[in-house]
This record gives sequence, structure tokens and C-alpha cells, in this order.
Amino acid sequence: MAAMQNKLRDQIAKSFVEALQQDQLPWKACWQTPLPENATNGKKYRGINSLMLSFVASQAGYVDYRWCTFNQASEKGWKIRKGSKGAPVEYWAYYDTKERKLLSWTDAKKIIRDDPDYAAKNLQLRSRVYTVFNGEQIEGISERSHAPEVSVEDILKKRDTLLQNMELKIREGGSQPYYEPTTDTVCMPVATDFFDQYAYACTLLHECGHATGHETRLNRDLTAVFGTSEYAKEELRAEIASAFTAQALGIQLSDAQLEDHMVLHKAYIQSWAADLSDAPAELFKAIKDAEKISDYLIEKGEFMKEKNAVKEVSPDLEYVGRIDFLSSRGTVMESIEYETAEEMIRDAKKECYSGAPISLTLYKDHDGKHIPTDFIKDLDSPPKGLSFENKVPEQKMSLSERLKKAEIQLNAMQQSQDHTKGYDRER
Repeated sequence: MAAMQNKLRDQIAKSFVEALQQDQLPWKACWQTPLPENATNGKKYRGINSLMLSFVASQAGYVDYRWCTFNQASEKGWKIRKGSKGAPVEYWAYYDTKERKLLSWTDAKKIIRDDPDYAAKNLQLRSRVYTVFNGEQIEGISERSHAPEVSVEDILKKRDTLLQNMELKIREGGSQPYYEPTTDTVCMPVATDFFDQYAYACTLLHECGHATGHETRLNRDLTAVFGTSEYAKEELRAEIASAFTAQALGIQLSDAQLEDHMVLHKAYIQSWAADLSDAPAELFKAIKDAEKISDYLIEKGEFMKEKNAVKEVSPDLEYVGRIDFLSSRGTVMESIEYETAEEMIRDAKKECYSGAPISLTLYKDHDGKHIPTDFIKDLDSPPKGLSFENKVPEQKMSLSERLKKAEIQLNAMQQSQDHTKGYDRER
């Protein structure tokens, strides 16, 4: 399996090097396609899997962003169209060499926590390679939904929030955008000098991506000078991070905008290609770093807070609990309240299956009870936190019960008014 995984990575690196040598940016697909996700559970692919599937979709002209394995499709009653060619993805898990079996993330983390010596001696992180097929290659799959997007205007509105939360200075003016590490300042031409708002937003994300390397943030070495290999690698990280962030937020660029954006970085194309040709591992390290940069930008810009806004809680709805979706640094990015235990447990399992960090809050009902926590032992990875709140929701009432309650309140109000009037007359 290790040989297959290395072969996959060599294949990916080769494809990207070929694209770079043709003056193409392989990650430009991230500006053209939505974030790829699994068709059966809605989980977003991350890292090299996300980039590879976006690249394949762009090359094949797929509009659908959903993917799944042959077995997953079969379980849903779907059929892979004859002659379809799938795309490879990696899945990582711990292998117990003593017991000779793969472990769930829950079991592995429990062993690492409870018996670190056994874990160090017997647990190995291994990967498997699976083949997945795009939604356009699958018969019987439902129509894809259109996820809400964060507009470029929203990005620009939150620009100051991003800069403030990063404690980053900005200087506007001049003709070139760049990040100045010595003064920790992003330098940007004025917005009106850019071709359009897309170009400004993506350039801002790129330069702020560089700024995440400051010692007070993600702490990368930013001392390399132009023309060196290390300088090119930092450009690679920032460029892919900008693409990841734009894709996660739903920003899509036109072909003309993509071409303009690529022209800005042609000077680095050959040096990137040379580095990747000599050491494909550089690509995967850059992608890993870019994902951290993107997560950091999304968190500090608070871009996701309103993307899937939770509806106002009606007073007659009974909520059983809440899932808080966390960033890599533990900050709450988004919260969703649930009306039924089934929905909450389903989503908790779905999030933990993907390794996403979440915390669970269970609300107590009128009798002081809450959802049983037995389901937690079945999760692939434990939630970051579990708490209970004495949030007693109002009981749901039928229409007839509501009318009856309203009638009682009306009668009580009328009696109160009659009593007041009578009292006044007596005086």
C-alpha cells in the first residue's frame, strides 16, 4: 500500500509539473470549481485530495463537485457509467501492528491517550488509496444543491476585520502588492487600480497569506530573498492558500481573470517546476502549509460566520442541543441548533468521521434530562468538548392547543380590564 501511495503522489506531482511547465497554474481549478465533497455523506475533501479532485474536475470539465467510491455508489443504489475513469484519493488511518488491524480514529486516539508507550511501539499511521467517481459519472444520483456563497463584496467588507484580528498593518498606494516582513505590513495598490474586485480580493488573500508566516502567527521563515528556492516555495504556499480560501468561500473567477492572475506569477513558474521535479514532497508540504494558512485566514477574517447563518429560534420550537464547529485553533466558527436528537447525532457522526473539530452541547428538557451520550462511543473521533445546559425549551403545541391558550389569555385579559373598570366606578 505504501508503494501505491508513493506512486499516487508521484503521479500527482508529475501532472502538476507538466502544467507548470506549460505556464499553467494547476490549482487555478480551485477558483473554477466548488470545494469537492463526498456524495454520500457531504464531507469536504481536504489537502491533496481536495486539490487533486478540483484539478481533475477542471481538466474533465465536470460541474458537479460530488465524488464517491464504487461501493459507496452501490450502497445508494447508484450506478457508475460504463467506461468511467475515476480519480485517486488517500485515506489515512492508524494500523495496530500487534493486533494486525486498522483502527478507527476513536480507538487510535484512545490508545494514544491511555497507553502512549503501546501506541509508540505498535501504532503506525498508514494510508490507503481509493478510486472515486464524479457525480456526472453516476446514474441515479440526485441533483446537486447550490451551497450559499460569500460574495466578493462580503470579503471586502470584512477586510478590516481580517487585518484587525491578525494585528496586521496595511499601506495602500504604489503599483505592486507585497508583504513586508520587517514592518509586518501588507502593501496594496488602491482598490480602484485593480482590474476588478475579484483581483483585489484574491491579491489581498495572497499577501495576507504571506503575513501568516510572521513569528506571532504561524511562524515560518520569511527571510528568503527573490530568486532563491525558499522564496519560490513561500510564493507557492501563499498562492495555493489563496486558491483554497477562495474555493472555500465560493469565489469564482472568469477565465480572463484567471489569466491575469497567473501572469502576475509567471516569474516563479519555472522555479516551482524545478523544485517539484527534484523533490515532489515539496508540493505536498506546500499544500499542507497552504491549508493551515487558509484555515487561519478564514478564522481571522470571520468569513464563515454568516455563510450558513442559523435561522432565528422560534419560541415554539424545541431544541435538543447544539454543535459548535471549531477552527484548528479552537475558535467557534459556526453553531447549529437541532430540533431532533436523530439530526444532531447524524451530523455529529458525519463531522467526526471527517476528523473535523467540534464541540457538543446538550440541552436539558423540562424533566432535567438530555440526549443519552451513548452515541459518542460510536464516533470515529471524539468531540473536542461536551457540555450540558439548563436550556429548557418551550413545549411544542398543536394549532388547537395554541388557540385554546390564546383564548384563555384573552379571557384573563378581559376579566382584568372589567375588574379595573369596576373598581374605578366604585370609587
